[in-house]
Amino acid sequence: MSNSFLYPVKSNPATQFVQALAKGAATPMNLVLGVPAIAARRFLIRAIEVLAMENFGPEVNYFATAAGLTASPATDTFLARFGFLSAMGEQLGGAGLWRYYVDGLAIPHYDLDTIATLNPPALHIVLQNIDATAKSADAAGATAVTTWLEPMQAW
Repeated sequence: MSNSFLYPVKSNPATQFVQALAKGAATPMNLVLGVPAIAARRFLIRAIEVLAMENFGPEVNYFATAAGLTASPATDTFLARFGFLSAMGEQLGGAGLWRYYVDGLAIPHYDLDTIATLNPPALHIVLQNIDATAKSADAAGATAVTTWLEPMQAW
């Protein structure tokens, strides 16, 4: 990893990823704001954290556009995914939030919706449940995804 600062970008658990998710179910695309409009506006995803009220299998899927989840290889803008099994979750002291975390990643990320504008970039995320345990809707299943971004350098 370089000496660059890592920018944490966190979703809002009150408004994002609030759907109930059965095994294999996915949320609609969520626009997560907070990506800085700096450097070349291209980043490496270095770490992902999921905090959840329930222990399920959160798979975080990143796309380059808000309309990127399509049924066509010509128009889908899928970038990458990382899946956590429920066994990868940790609940400290047997109570409270379930915590999932991975670092050491180097996943390229860019927002094609804003790359040629003055608008700040965003993350386009679909959360899918890859475990057999269902996730509840709303506050009972509240989930927050934090993505740590490192700016790419243009040489």
